[in-house]
Amino acid sequence: MEIIEKIVSLVEKSKNNPDCSYNVSATINPPASEEKIEKLEKLIGHSLPKDLKNIYKKCSGFQIEFSHKKFGFGSPKIKITSLEDNLKMYENRKDYSAFLADLKENQSFLILYQEQPELSYGYLVDENSNGTDIHTYNLEEYKNEGDTASSILNNILDRVAYYSN
Repeated sequence: MEIIEKIVSLVEKSKNNPDCSYNVSATINPPASEEKIEKLEKLIGHSLPKDLKNIYKKCSGFQIEFSHKKFGFGSPKIKITSLEDNLKMYENRKDYSAFLADLKENQSFLILYQEQPELSYGYLVDENSNGTDIHTYNLEEYKNEGDTASSILNNILDRVAYYSN
């Protein structure tokens, strides 16, 4: 079973588990169309990384929220950025100029996951990238921490598993 399907399955399982301490809700976007994928590729001037393209073909992003059933407090939302959000960023570059300013010419940064507004995980794409390494961007610099889309999705799966039991 694919990681995204496992995440959806755990969310559904938690809804039917009266012993679960947390309400777990998810919004899973439908798959991105090939036309939208091609539009984003044209805007950035590069092919999308294979891992990101595969995620978008399964779902164009998702958001998961957790709240304690008894006390109401929650955990930060988990959000895999949609293709539409990445499209919007490159269609409206001036609105994102501070975010995109640190990129070199012919580079693009495609957000996969934002842990906090000031910390993004994504793909730094240029003609030399291999399209699998995830970089972090903390409003100061881009760093390759060795993460991959699979490692980030597995981390999300672990968090959903924790909150859904």
